[in-house]
Amino acid sequence: MNELGLSLSGKESKTPTDLKPPYGNVAWYRNFFDLIRSRSFDKIDKEILELNIIKGPNATMLFNGLRFLGLVEEDGKVTEKLENLRRKGEEFKTNLKTVVKEAYSHLFSKVVVTKAKPDTIFNYLAEYYNYGASTAGLSTKIFVYLCEEAGIELSPELKEPEPQMKKKPSRRERKRKEEPPATKEYAPRVPKDMHESKWGNDIMIYLRKGNRKVREKIARNAKRLIDMYVEEVEKEEETE
Repeated sequence: MNELGLSLSGKESKTPTDLKPPYGNVAWYRNFFDLIRSRSFDKIDKEILELNIIKGPNATMLFNGLRFLGLVEEDGKVTEKLENLRRKGEEFKTNLKTVVKEAYSHLFSKVVVTKAKPDTIFNYLAEYYNYGASTAGLSTKIFVYLCEEAGIELSPELKEPEPQMKKKPSRRERKRKEEPPATKEYAPRVPKDMHESKWGNDIMIYLRKGNRKVREKIARNAKRLIDMYVEEVEKEEETE
C-alpha cells in the first residue's frame, strides 16, 4: 500500500453483480437529480431516461451507472436510496453521501481521497475495473462530482478543474493572421464653411469659402510653396 492507500490485487473479488462505476457525462447525473425531485417514479427504465435526459446507448450507460449507485434495481424499480435523494439542501447531501460511500466502498478502502491526485483515482478505476483510458477519465470526473455534491472531503488536486486545451486555429484563421492588415483609407472630413482643394493624391488644403478668384490665388501660392519644399527635401536627400 502506498502513501495514498492504493493497493490493488488482481485476485480480489469484485461485487457480486460485477456492476461498474458510472462513466459518461456529469450533466446526466445532475439532470437526473433534478428529474427525481420534480416527479415521483416507481420505476425508471431506458425509455424514461431517453425521454428526459439522454438517448440511445448513452441511456443504457446511465441506467447501469444508477444501478451501481444502488438507485434502481435490475428491472428498473426504484430503491429507497433514490427516494431519499428527492430532498434538497443538507438532507440531500447527507443521503447522497451514504449512497456514494456504499457504492464506492472498495475505492474508499483503498484510496485516501483527502490526499489523492486525479491520477490515483484514474489508476484505481483502470486497474480494478479494467477501464480504458477514456472510460477511466470519465469515471473519475463523475466520482469527483458525486463526492462534491455529497460534501465528501477531497484533496485540493481532485477539486481543481482540468486546464482547458487551447483550441487549434482553423486554416482560415491562420491564413488571416499571415495576411498583412488591410490599410484603411483616410477620408478627411471637410470643415464647415471651408472648401477642399486637391492636387493629385498627396496635397490637400482647405480654404474658407468666398471669392473664388481669391481662393484660387491662395491655393496656387500654397502649391508653389509646397513644390519648393519638396524640391529642397529631394536635393538634401541626394547630397546625403
